[in-house]
Amino acid sequence: AGRRALEFDVEYLLGTHLPGPIVGREAIASVVETHGDAILYLHDQAVRFMLKGETPDQLSARFQALPPFLDRDPYTRAMYGTPQYNAAQQFVGYLGVHEGDATQFRRTAPAERGKRLVALMGGRDRVLRKAQAALAEGDPQWCAELTTLVVRADPADEDARLLKAAALRTLGYAETNPQWRNWYLTGAGELDGSIEPEDLAKTISDIARGSDLPIPVLLDAMRYRVAAERIDDRRLQVAFVLADRGDAYLLTLRNAVLHRDDAPSAEALAGADATATLDTDKLKKVLLGEADL
Repeated sequence: AGRRALEFDVEYLLGTHLPGPIVGREAIASVVETHGDAILYLHDQAVRFMLKGETPDQLSARFQALPPFLDRDPYTRAMYGTPQYNAAQQFVGYLGVHEGDATQFRRTAPAERGKRLVALMGGRDRVLRKAQAALAEGDPQWCAELTTLVVRADPADEDARLLKAAALRTLGYAETNPQWRNWYLTGAGELDGSIEPEDLAKTISDIARGSDLPIPVLLDAMRYRVAAERIDDRRLQVAFVLADRGDAYLLTLRNAVLHRDDAPSAEALAGADATATLDTDKLKKVLLGEADL
């Protein structure tokens, strides 16, 4: 895309992730060339070490920063992307999540793994003391990793949650990448209770409620609310007929998967197990949880 931009007689370059406009063809060419090469550098070097057998964690540790000749402040600084994260993503993109170690296939569940590791490390109190010491000594990352084990072993452990929150805030306040900063600080808020995940979900619902989302989009969202463990292999077909528009939709629940047909035949509609005829606005309220059938 950068090379394509340079094919035009460009004097001003605006980018969604840039701190401001770049003025002048020479300046634009310099920034675009360096930025494009930085992306290719991370890709090509990540693939190089992938071929040597390195895993995502190893790639992340290797590419903590770009080399000085590609560090073009502020255009290749870690603002909306981070070298170690981008390098690790190349592995997943090409090879998937399997890192070549069969230990991955049936990993111990996080909660059980946390309990076992905490026990091996001398117990919960000792792990928290070591985590507190790491934070005091300027190593919030190690503090976060240690407290994560305790929290996974017992999600209600308030001391561990608050200590991990302190570590995440320390990391977050020092982070320039806005995405990472958001994850650090939001995670800290969830741990200490200053942020309620349910409130965030409600905010998302409010946004959807205030927007003019079409019925097919709202129906499609129901796929992710199917409680498979309660359904097993039961089959069900439900038709929605919009009285004010004449449209009809058919939902088929099969193999714990919800399928949507936006143009069902009359025969298919007649064979539905249940049919609801209602106005568009009422159906939207049902799908947004503001009303029930």
